[in-house]
Amino acid sequence: DARGLQWLVADARRQKVKLESKRRSLRVAVTKMRSEQIAQYILQDFKQFLKRNFGNLFRAWRRALDIDGSMNLQRAELFKACRQLEWRGDVKTLWQALDHDSSGLTTLE
Repeated sequence: DARGLQWLVADARRQKVKLESKRRSLRVAVTKMRSEQIAQYILQDFKQFLKRNFGNLFRAWRRALDIDGSMNLQRAELFKACRQLEWRGDVKTLWQALDHDSSGLTTLE
């Protein structure tokens, strides 16, 4: 009887939707992980750039990044500093690596 098997068809559909959802979730997680790895690579590149140009990160922070001495760096300050320093990296991704909590501020790490 075909009506007796409707539950089986419905269950198979639910399982298919569930599997597709898990696959989507896995793709998102992998993409996020890759983005975080790229951000960390860009952050390391920026730190090396600062060390080459200023000797150490603290000196770079005080002289080039935190001009107003607030011990905080806002997104606009970072973008301006990178332009002035002529750093050619991905500043947007650099900001994502620095602004861990999405507060719009970062401090000397």
